[in-house]
Amino acid sequence: MKFTRTWLLLGAGAMLVASNAASAQARTAPGSGIKVSKEQPTTSTTPAATTTTTTTTTVVTPAPAPTTSVMTDTTMGSRRMGTRFDVTAYNSVTEPNIIAHLASGDSVEVQIAQLAQTRATDQRVKDYATMLVTDHQAHLGKVLHVMTDKNIGSQPLANDPEGARSLQLLNWLTSMTPGAQWDAMFVRAQIRHHQNEIDALNAMRPIVKTEDLRDVVDATLPALTKHRDAGTSVATQLGITLRPGM
Repeated sequence: MKFTRTWLLLGAGAMLVASNAASAQARTAPGSGIKVSKEQPTTSTTPAATTTTTTTTTVVTPAPAPTTSVMTDTTMGSRRMGTRFDVTAYNSVTEPNIIAHLASGDSVEVQIAQLAQTRATDQRVKDYATMLVTDHQAHLGKVLHVMTDKNIGSQPLANDPEGARSLQLLNWLTSMTPGAQWDAMFVRAQIRHHQNEIDALNAMRPIVKTEDLRDVVDATLPALTKHRDAGTSVATQLGITLRPGM
């Protein structure tokens, strides 16, 4: 019975986190689809008058992606994330802020890595993505357990630059054509993301007072290092040039 309750709880928590991430993503990206509106036919009721029907079709094309989401580096032939990482954003947070950051981060990371499992063209990149999916799903379960078991709760940060960067990456990789450039962007972004998360968690750790949450943070730091170094290894094998400030 305890096993069933725990997994039902984790499943509900994961759905909530995914819903929050999707909502934030919707705020940073334009809507899609084509709207079509038509004026209704008008028919004269005057006797002996000629019946006239007028139909006007207006097609509204989707708006272009926001110029703030990515920035093109023409000298490097690559794109950089529009939101810059700022570690000072994590200097004054609460434990519910930390829970929200970790849970939403896991949720978006799983989505990005699952995308790589199908979009990546090199098997080494696919294998790296599979490791990320497995580890982040397990980590999300631990975060949600601490959140509910210790009644800490979850409160999103008003300013979470790395969270915003992850959503921008998900949007971009979703629209990008698969190929060697896709693989390179995914690997580069993962290396930078995990280093940023190491810096953010080190900034947040002194604020943690709950022992179980502190244990999660302490276990997360070496896991992030493992993911960063694994990405660096894949980049070396594939000859991917790593650029600062990604």
